[in-house]
Amino acid sequence: MKRNNRNFRAVFALFVCITLGCIGCKDSKKTFEKTPVDMALIDSVKKVSDSSYTKPYYTGHFATAEYYLNSADSTIMQVMKDSSEHVRQVIIARNKRRLYFTQFYANGQLMASYHF
Repeated sequence: MKRNNRNFRAVFALFVCITLGCIGCKDSKKTFEKTPVDMALIDSVKKVSDSSYTKPYYTGHFATAEYYLNSADSTIMQVMKDSSEHVRQVIIARNKRRLYFTQFYANGQLMASYHF
């Protein structure tokens, strides 16, 4: 009797998981708005930077990395772009501590954004 009860519970749990999975499939047709990159923030850091450079970045997600440095307050901004020149990641740090981080999916949807 206990063995049949365990089997029933397992089958019921599997049924619930499949049912919830199917309900989730209906929601997968949602469209997501692109979150614009905060170009005002990027431009403000670029404006006060002492120097900048760009280098190729060989990974599957990023093609180039742009760096903007401000020696007066030790601020560094890293802007990562994909092969289509779309901004995929921005990191701003001061004195080796991150102040800002944002990352985007390839479709332009916001993946993560943190203000430290």
